[in-house]
Amino acid sequence: MATVAATDLAWRTNQVLDALARGESVTITRNNTVLGTINPPVRAVTLREAFERLPFSPDAFSSIAHHHAF
Repeated sequence: MATVAATDLAWRTNQVLDALARGESVTITRNNTVLGTINPPVRAVTLREAFERLPFSPDAFSSIAHHHAF
C-alpha cells in the first residue's frame, strides 16, 4: 500500500491513479495522521467465474445420482 501526504497529492495525482489502476490502495496522510485510504474498485465476478473458482470433485454428485434415477 502506497502512502502520500495530502500536500503532495495534487502533484502526484497521476501516480496515485496509476497505483489504483494496478490494484494498489493509497493512504492519504496529513501531519503523520491518516486521513483516509483510497481503494481500487472491486471487479465484479460473473456467475460462471464464481462457479469455476469452487473446488470440484468428479464424484461430488454420485450420492445424489445413486438415490435418484437421472
